[in-house]
Amino acid sequence: MLNNLSIRARLMWLVGFSLIGLVFVQLYSASELRGQLLEQRQNRLIQLTDIAKSLVQEYYRQASELGEAEAKRQALKAVQDLRYGDNQYFWINDRDLNLLMHPVKPQIVGKNMSNTQDASGQYHWKVMQKAVNSLDKAGFVHYDWKPSPNSKESFAKLSYVNLFGPWDWVIGTGVHISDINDAFYASVMRMIFVSGGIIVLLFLLAIVISSSILNPLGEVIRVLRKQTEGDFSARIDVQGRDECAELASALNAMASHQQAVLAEISNTCTVLSTSIASLNGISTTNKEGADLQFMEIDQLSTAVNEMSASIQEIAGTTRQAMDASEQTESVAQRGMQSVNASRDSIVKLSNEVNSGTETIQQLKANADKISSIVSVIEGISEQTNLLALNAAIEAARAGEAGRGFAVVADEVRGLASRTQDSTVEIQQMITQLQQGVESAVASMELSRSEAESTLTASGSVSEDFSEISGQVSFLKDINTSTASATEQQSSVAEQINQSLLRIREISETAVETSSQLQSDAEKVTGVIDGLQSLASTIRVR
Repeated sequence: MLNNLSIRARLMWLVGFSLIGLVFVQLYSASELRGQLLEQRQNRLIQLTDIAKSLVQEYYRQASELGEAEAKRQALKAVQDLRYGDNQYFWINDRDLNLLMHPVKPQIVGKNMSNTQDASGQYHWKVMQKAVNSLDKAGFVHYDWKPSPNSKESFAKLSYVNLFGPWDWVIGTGVHISDINDAFYASVMRMIFVSGGIIVLLFLLAIVISSSILNPLGEVIRVLRKQTEGDFSARIDVQGRDECAELASALNAMASHQQAVLAEISNTCTVLSTSIASLNGISTTNKEGADLQFMEIDQLSTAVNEMSASIQEIAGTTRQAMDASEQTESVAQRGMQSVNASRDSIVKLSNEVNSGTETIQQLKANADKISSIVSVIEGISEQTNLLALNAAIEAARAGEAGRGFAVVADEVRGLASRTQDSTVEIQQMITQLQQGVESAVASMELSRSEAESTLTASGSVSEDFSEISGQVSFLKDINTSTASATEQQSSVAEQINQSLLRIREISETAVETSSQLQSDAEKVTGVIDGLQSLASTIRVR
């Protein structure tokens, strides 16, 4: 409820409640004053009645000397003569309300007052009778007293009656209490005038205080509205040292801090915008580089796959060359066995040949052919040696130029074929030589020297076959080493290919990250543009 009221209205409500409280306090004070005055009158009546009663008591003690009648008469006379205040008096009546003495109205003395009423119609004498018949034997009675029965004017009166038991007398006296009411009403009037003055002063003070609060608050609201509109350069005019001044100083300090923060935010946005722009450019460059790297790695992976396939092909060709070398070695061994067999035959024939010049000549011719064939085999051996050297060189270069193995393999197969052909020719010549020897059995003795020469030539051929077999075995070892190295290169190529695949995946992830980074940079750029647009609407200087 109070939140819907202005500060001025709250102050007025405070003043109003204060005034209401003040009125209640004044009324209570006036009531207390009236009560105190009435209590003072009552105490005084009790004291005065006690004096009159003590006087009657004195005559009661003298009754034995004066006689009871005389004592009563003198007592009535003495009480009748008593006065206090503004000619106030005492009266005496008995318990049956018969008036025994009244100094002001002697004409009613002896009259029974039971049916007498006051101005309000109250039988106040009966009330007095009831009071003295109580346990206290005394009491107060309020009534409206009329100066005469026909009088229209009445006065509030307070009487006190006290029973003198020995004689059954009721001693009473009364005072007007209109002056107490007058004092009460005068106090009320004073309270009204004082309260009215206080009301005026409080309202004026409330207006002054509310103005002293509302004017600075109005200035604060004005400046805050400007700051709400974006003008943080506005400041509150601080006056005085009260809480409003402290509030204004605190708001000014807050505005200065906000102004500095907004300026820093604006500068930070500018720097951040520049940094984001640079980052965006770097991100774009990284993305292009990552794309190019991804393409290069893809091409390199393809090349490595092709190289791996070539290495595997070289390995297959090397294995074929190794097989051909093994076959060539086998053929050379069989040729050497055949030559050895021919040599043995020639040795046997050389012991039996004693004649046959023509047959020996024919055998010589055949031996010459064998010599030419052996020359061919010797050439083949030399070429095989050269090829073996080339094969060693190619084996050293197998990782860079694998195709050389195919050429060497082809040459080895050619040499192996030629070696086989020559071996066949040698076999044919040996067969012909055997036939010639058979036909020239009769003349072997004559051709023994030629047989010996042939035997010597056969030994040379056997040695040549042995050398060919050794060279072919060496070539086989080279091909075996080449095949092993080629298999290792194939395994390494496969590992390189797997590494390139992982690098390709990493490059692909890098491309996606660069794209995401570029997208995030664009989003941040949008946010910074929004902040800069918002900051441009705020005045900080």
